[in-house]
Amino acid sequence: MNDVLQRFHRYALGRVVWPLSLIVGLIFAFGWSLALDSIFNKFLGPLTSAATVGGAFWFFERWIRLHFWKVVYPEYDFKGKWKGYTEYCKPEGIPEDAKLKFEPFKKRHDIRFKQDCLSVMVDYDETDAYQGWNSTIATLFKEKGKIGLRYAYEVTYRQGETSDERLPDNSKGLEEISVVGSEEGKIPMRVTGVFAHTTDGPAPRYSGTVAFDRVLEESSKEPNWVSKLIVKYLRPPAE
Repeated sequence: MNDVLQRFHRYALGRVVWPLSLIVGLIFAFGWSLALDSIFNKFLGPLTSAATVGGAFWFFERWIRLHFWKVVYPEYDFKGKWKGYTEYCKPEGIPEDAKLKFEPFKKRHDIRFKQDCLSVMVDYDETDAYQGWNSTIATLFKEKGKIGLRYAYEVTYRQGETSDERLPDNSKGLEEISVVGSEEGKIPMRVTGVFAHTTDGPAPRYSGTVAFDRVLEESSKEPNWVSKLIVKYLRPPAE
């Protein structure tokens, strides 16, 4: 996973999660100190205070890891559904005369990313062309100012009456996509990239290009002024 988001997670644990968890625990402990003095209260007070610290830590860490990181680093947020296409540009493993006759073709390709600030993956999905499509491993990158994703994937193409004879039964491959046309500090809206795959059975093996546009959810909106203040506090200083 991207070092920036891992560093943010560690930074947030120290500046927010642990302090807030301890404060909540101390409040509970103070409340128990006001209770009637008894053996039961002396035992239950420390126990519930410790459990409260653990529960608060779980809640705040989960909130940071699953949700608030997207406000702090929106430029790394790929989570959600994207619509686009795959263009099959170059076949391998077929006779030379078939290569000469080959014409590039496109297939509709939807994709959904599952992501938090410590992990990212391509979620299982189906389309008109694919019976099943998902990643086996994925990682974020930032190189030469460009942010993107690299992932290894497995795909099973549709068989029977809905199959396309130009496609193999199944394949495994690598795909790389980069953000294009998005403002700095904003969520990515369009990505383009390349892929290449191999097959477990008969060829062809393809390489080509992909392009996806984000399907915006209603929850995707600009952060308010309170969130912006928290972002300034949570965003680690540049190394």
